[in-house]
Amino acid sequence: MRPRYICAAAGLAILALTIASASDASFQSNSAQYTRIVKRIRLTGQVGGGPLTTLFTPSVSGQYRVSGYSVTTTPDPNTSSSILEDLFWFDGTDSQTAGPGNLCLESTHCFTSFATVIRAKAGQPVSYQLILSGDPTTAVYSFFVTVEKL
Repeated sequence: MRPRYICAAAGLAILALTIASASDASFQSNSAQYTRIVKRIRLTGQVGGGPLTTLFTPSVSGQYRVSGYSVTTTPDPNTSSSILEDLFWFDGTDSQTAGPGNLCLESTHCFTSFATVIRAKAGQPVSYQLILSGDPTTAVYSFFVTVEKL
């Protein structure tokens, strides 16, 4: 009689694990369809600031996550300058600006990491600008950005 209970318990355990695995897989596949990478940039060997640059132009209005990472790769220990990282977009009501990062340039310990959720209007560019704040410097840095449609 005991073997039946053991078999029944084992069967229920296997059934529970199967349902849990299927639910988890379903959640993961459903989550994947809601987030889509729209654009990635990888700028290495950067010195100083740069012009206002279009990151992407959305084909549909909606929410986007702009995430980035920058790091000083060759520092200038004699500078107090930094790189300001600014985003610009139009949300359908007004022009918006966010300054998610401020990268120091005097050490390889300097980095920034950011994630900003924006609402962008279709056909209106989302842009960024890297601005040198302070005196000219010989420091070198890298800047990486990923844009996802939420």
